[in-house]
Amino acid sequence: MTDSGLYAIVLNFERPVVVEIGKLGKVRFPAGSYVYVGSAKRGLSKRIARHSRKTKPLRWHIDYLRARAGFHGSSPFPGALGECRLAVAVREILEGRVFPAGFGSSDCRCGGHLIHTGKPADKTLELVCALGKIPAGSPAFNNDERPFAPKRLALPNQLN
Repeated sequence: MTDSGLYAIVLNFERPVVVEIGKLGKVRFPAGSYVYVGSAKRGLSKRIARHSRKTKPLRWHIDYLRARAGFHGSSPFPGALGECRLAVAVREILEGRVFPAGFGSSDCRCGGHLIHTGKPADKTLELVCALGKIPAGSPAFNNDERPFAPKRLALPNQLN
């Protein structure tokens, strides 16, 4: 197995909280589940393990958030490319929204890599993990260099 690729981490706030996020400043996060999409050119498993820890040096936007949010799990996407595309797929499938704008995307031009959803954390994690098991070439995805640009996914209604 390759130790590079994408990952999705599910976090949760039980109630609204204000967090200072580096250059983004103070952000009021509504209660609920969040999915952060990231990438690692190497050390994918170590990156996920780092994000599971609450205490660490603050380097990335996610580090500031993780210091305050509950960690509910993660799903790796080994060898996959397209961090922004995966964030779009997660947002669409979970019927979530990018919040706050620009989170985790200081090195690209997309809206952000943190998706807020009103879904329970356990159901959010279940669906993110299911997404990680769908091969990029399956009918659920477009096959035009966009491995995470979803068509309508025929997944069971797991979030109700």
